[in-house]
Amino acid sequence: MDRLFQKIQSIVPISLEELEQFGPDIQFRSYKKGEYFLRQGEHRWEIGYITKGLFRKYFLSNDDEVTDNFHMEEAFVADAASFMPQAPALLNIVAMEDSEAFVFSRASVLQWAQSSHQIEHLLRLQAEMGYTFAFRRKISLLNDSPEQRYLQMLATRPKLPQRVPQYHLASYLGITPEALSRIRKRLANKK
Repeated sequence: MDRLFQKIQSIVPISLEELEQFGPDIQFRSYKKGEYFLRQGEHRWEIGYITKGLFRKYFLSNDDEVTDNFHMEEAFVADAASFMPQAPALLNIVAMEDSEAFVFSRASVLQWAQSSHQIEHLLRLQAEMGYTFAFRRKISLLNDSPEQRYLQMLATRPKLPQRVPQYHLASYLGITPEALSRIRKRLANKK
C-alpha cells in the first residue's frame, strides 16, 4: 500500500497518518491475463491503482472491439463516465498481463472526499487529467495522421508496443493492423 500512498502524496500534500485511515477500505487484487476488472453493462463502480501489469479499456461497436486506452503500472484505472453517475459501465477493462491493483469503491472514495479536502482535491485533479487526455485524444484522432498518432504514442509510452498485440495498438490508433505495419516499416526504413 506504500506505493499507492506515495502516488497520492506525489499529487497532493497529505500526511501518511491521514492516508492510513483509509487503508481498511482498500482491497488488494490480483488479475490473471484475460481477467476483467469491469465488463460493459455492469453496475459496479470501483477505481484501481495498478501496481503491476497492464489493462486495456475497450468497448464493442458492431461486434468489433474498439480499444479506448491502456493503463499500466503507477496509473489509476476506472470507467470514469459511469463512476460518478453510477451508470452501467460503458467500457470493458481487461488485464493484458497478470496484474495487481489496489481497488476501492465509489462509496469509499466519496466518504474519503468528505473527510479530507486533500482527497477531494486529488479526485478533482484526476478528473481534470482524464478529461484533458480524452479531449486531446479526440482532437488527435480527428486532426493527426496515423503516423503522427503512432509517434505520439511512442513518445509517451515507448514500451507499449512490446507489451500489447499489434491489432490492439492499431485499434487504439484508429487504424487497421495492416496500416500500422506499413507505418512501422516506413519508420524503420528512415533510420
